[in-house]
Amino acid sequence: MTQQPGVRQHIIPASHIGSFSNSDITPKRKRPVWYRRDGMKNASDLKAETLGIRKHIYTLYGENLEERYVDKTWKYVEENLPSAVQTLEEHNKTLLFNGTIWSTILVPFIAQLFVRGEDYGELLLARAPALEKLDEHFGPHGVSDNTNFNRLIDFQINCGLLCNAEWRLLHNQSKTPFVLSDLGYATFNAQRYGYGLGKGYLIPMSKTLMLVITRRNPKQEAIHIYGPNIMLLQGSLTDSNKARYFNQRIVKCAYSEAYGPTEEVLNQSWGNREIRRKDPIIGPALIQYPLKDKYKLDIHQQYMDKFKVPDLIIKEMYGGRIIEVVEETRGNSTYMLRYKEL
Repeated sequence: MTQQPGVRQHIIPASHIGSFSNSDITPKRKRPVWYRRDGMKNASDLKAETLGIRKHIYTLYGENLEERYVDKTWKYVEENLPSAVQTLEEHNKTLLFNGTIWSTILVPFIAQLFVRGEDYGELLLARAPALEKLDEHFGPHGVSDNTNFNRLIDFQINCGLLCNAEWRLLHNQSKTPFVLSDLGYATFNAQRYGYGLGKGYLIPMSKTLMLVITRRNPKQEAIHIYGPNIMLLQGSLTDSNKARYFNQRIVKCAYSEAYGPTEEVLNQSWGNREIRRKDPIIGPALIQYPLKDKYKLDIHQQYMDKFKVPDLIIKEMYGGRIIEVVEETRGNSTYMLRYKEL
């Protein structure tokens, strides 16, 4: 039986999975990669486009709602991610990095990772337990529709969190290539390894690239801008033991799948997951800070203004709508969020 369009939706972009293949065919989504799922004794290989999929995770069901609106919101970043990864590969001789690519592809990509996963609904209900009763008022899909619209709200707020974070790029020159999971990131003790303060995130970008994101003191205005560029710290990773540890963290934090360029590296990374329980998902908690949502939303726009990003690109990147904060005073200040069509 033929499935209706949009049933199978990627929680991790197929083109991103393809960056962890030893093949160089294009498009990246067609590349074969090694994968392993919970319950599998060893890794196997498949095309990237067949992995990282969940059925109807982003589908909207309410009356007058565009069924695939949420899934389509990821389109701009997904289509432009391969070129951004190539630019990261070339970022090895200077600290300055293209601000437009950073603010319109890399920042939104990581912001989306924090909201695209299957755990997002549980994290949202933990913040606002009353949302669990929406089905009683809006029918059997009230909770799932609200969850999916909140993905888009938190996506834009997360962009601001990431603009205020510390970024580092690692070029893997060891003999152990990086792997990826269906979560797309892992937490680790960044300070122990000399990458900032406290805990942070490992974001695998390809088998040879890793972004490290850590918290820094928040600002309410765009900083570290040098003409059309931002400062992106970069360095080399030559220690295979460290690369293996990072891979083990990636696999341990996975939902249920991991991907890599060889069977050996994936099975080697998976061993840690079998021995210990997988880590709980925490979203962007490690880079949260006590600024109001208004400032978190504004800071991303400030960076794009500084880099003179065209309105059309902003519209495509945000899926056609921008989140605004409306302040209402009723005794104590209350912030309300609303969509604005672009």
